Amino acid sequence: MDSFDVQKSVRGWFKSTFDGSSKQRRRPMKRTLTKGAFDDVPSKGPEAHACLSICEAVNRMLHGMKLDGYVLKATGNTCEASPDDRTPGLYFSRRDDETVFTRIIEKTPYDNNQATVDLAHMISPIEVQLDKDPKSFEYSSESETDSVADSHGEMARYATEVLRRQHRQFVVSAFIQNSTVRFYRWDRAGVIVSEPVDFHAEPEHLMRFFYWLALADRDQGSGYDTTVARATAEDIQHLETFKHTLDHSIADDPPAVVDAQTFYLEHVKAILDNQINYPVYKVNRVSRCAWNRGTPAGISCEPRMSVFLVGIPIHATASPTGRGTKTFAAYDIGRRRLVLLKGSWIADGTHPELEVYEQLKHHKVEHVATAIAGGFVGEQATISHEDQDGASRRRHYRLVTLELGRKLKTFKDQRELINAVRDSLEAHEEAWKLGNILHCDVSANNIMIDITTGRGFLNDWDQCKFRDELCQGTIRSRRSGTWMYMSAILLKYPRKPHELSDDLESFVHVLTVMALRFSVHSLSSWTIEEVWQGSMYEEAQKHSPGLEEFINMVYNSECMVNGYAVGGSNKMFGLRLGNPNVEWVDSDSPLISLIARLYNMFSQRYSALDKRQYESEWGVTTVGFIKYKSGPLPRGPANSRSVSYHSRRFALSLPS
Repeated sequence: MDSFDVQKSVRGWFKSTFDGSSKQRRRPMKRTLTKGAFDDVPSKGPEAHACLSICEAVNRMLHGMKLDGYVLKATGNTCEASPDDRTPGLYFSRRDDETVFTRIIEKTPYDNNQATVDLAHMISPIEVQLDKDPKSFEYSSESETDSVADSHGEMARYATEVLRRQHRQFVVSAFIQNSTVRFYRWDRAGVIVSEPVDFHAEPEHLMRFFYWLALADRDQGSGYDTTVARATAEDIQHLETFKHTLDHSIADDPPAVVDAQTFYLEHVKAILDNQINYPVYKVNRVSRCAWNRGTPAGISCEPRMSVFLVGIPIHATASPTGRGTKTFAAYDIGRRRLVLLKGSWIADGTHPELEVYEQLKHHKVEHVATAIAGGFVGEQATISHEDQDGASRRRHYRLVTLELGRKLKTFKDQRELINAVRDSLEAHEEAWKLGNILHCDVSANNIMIDITTGRGFLNDWDQCKFRDELCQGTIRSRRSGTWMYMSAILLKYPRKPHELSDDLESFVHVLTVMALRFSVHSLSSWTIEEVWQGSMYEEAQKHSPGLEEFINMVYNSECMVNGYAVGGSNKMFGLRLGNPNVEWVDSDSPLISLIARLYNMFSQRYSALDKRQYESEWGVTTVGFIKYKSGPLPRGPANSRSVSYHSRRFALSLPS
């Protein structure tokens, strides 16, 4: 994640975060509750003592202001039952969350203020660091040292984890270092951070933080997604009943049905078995339109109330800012089946994904998911973009599809992998030729395998562009999409418009990365026994420093040049060379033979590329900026017309 976007005065921060929240109900805090409240909090020494002293003062204030429903707890650096190894020193929570009391650690004189960290229920995480270099608390371009990055990065990690576990619009947090405190407000467009304030000299600011936070939560559920509620015991019973049904499948069911039921059962068990760290929630949403393949194109549908139960996400982004995509295996109470529910925060100007699916359905595009509901979630939107130059507002959007597919990396053999990619390529071709829609984010994560048919389908159309939008170059510092699978030319020339050829190249990178991870080659770490046992189709290679370094160098490397993220040089070298620059053990296999032919095809394109012209038109070096002029990409032998759809090549590569 980049550096913090907006810094404001303490007063400005409070106005941005709480203005209008419970404003009429705020009573002045009693001076006896704030004056000298933190005099006993040390700025040096053990952090545990400081945390407990802060808890004592804040909880006394909450009681005095008749807000006993809230509590500040010290974690004592204790981790919850999860893989996470980082915990904030304090967390603010509703007192009626039972986990606050059921997870009390060993008794101490301060046991009323101490509990195991509870990321799934906390309202706000508060980090406490003592005996630290004051410079690590600074915020300026000159102070971007390792200690600064570590300190602020820690706050980003806490916000990310809260957003992952909970259904939130934004997260408020605080960072206490020595005798000063900063306040943060995280939403998907960025973060607003306050100037530091000495809470010993001015204790009212830190007290106001907890007081206003409690009022905003009590009166408005501030920061939470109000269309989501904790699941009831009756809701959980729906899941238990569905699990029981799947667990007792009929012995005579066809293998495809049994595989699908097993797949569903794994997801239901994951939801039920992880309720402590990922509580089950009920998502209520009136969809703008619900439809399926049997609904004739052009015929409107009556809105219907859709109710879904969700728990641990299948996927959640590892950043507090950006699209913030989370996908869930969701139990549809009305249909009594599992579906895929996706939530994301899309920027203004992005095509709502349900509308894209309606267009795909209208043009009878095959090998895409079946959308059944979707739309913006009320008026939920970011505010941090308002103080950033060129930043876009992001709004909360949901989409529900019938298909709950397997990830591409779970392919059973080369035939299934090639078929899945070929099916997705055909969907891509039909969308482009019939609907003038370009996907713009082809990746291994967006090609899924249907659990009932074993065929592939192309997912996640939220980054797509229509044909008449493609002439526009990008003004963003970093391209949208999945960096690892982007075309070399897009990464090398960041201002170049996205074109058809870029998406087609992404399919090549998908196949190559899958082959690197699951096939035997000169960088493999497989043992002879694992190869003979077929382990490469069960899990990716482990403990292969050479392969990890190669993938990072070719597919993940990037650097900042004049404010733009640039990469792709090693990827471009391999394409121009005509091979991925590794030696395959089974070079005659269908997958490796296919990759060789595709690399040869793109080698012709990159060999004819006029790098000087591209740098002049779309580069970000000094030469590119001096000669910069807007306009469409020059057409010629090196452009997208020299690469077209070759989906039949995939069929020719399959073993007979």
